[in-house]
Amino acid sequence: MMIDRRTFLGLGSLATASALVGCVTGFKRPVRRDPSLTVFVSDVHAKRGEHTFGRFERVVDRILGMDPLPARVVCLGDLAWCYGHRADYVDTRPLLERLADAGIELTFGMGNHDRRE
Repeated sequence: MMIDRRTFLGLGSLATASALVGCVTGFKRPVRRDPSLTVFVSDVHAKRGEHTFGRFERVVDRILGMDPLPARVVCLGDLAWCYGHRADYVDTRPLLERLADAGIELTFGMGNHDRRE
């Protein structure tokens, strides 16, 4: 199907306006959940300022973008950057809270980098 420039721009404007109206009115898609769906992650090593933080942030975005949402996320260890320092977990907490706020159950296992007394 061939369309001219004016029609193309008109359709683009209509699509933009529709998206803006959805944002202004607070339109949200209904959240579907699959009680049998589990996402497994491991070796997160997320530390603010390191490339791994951005990588885990993208993983969280992808999980939250799933349709349906998973019932749970299981982290198989190594949430900490290196030695299980408190700061490692403080950096990761906001990302994990995004999952918890979406109603996703979180389960953690300890890895060799999660050294805690």
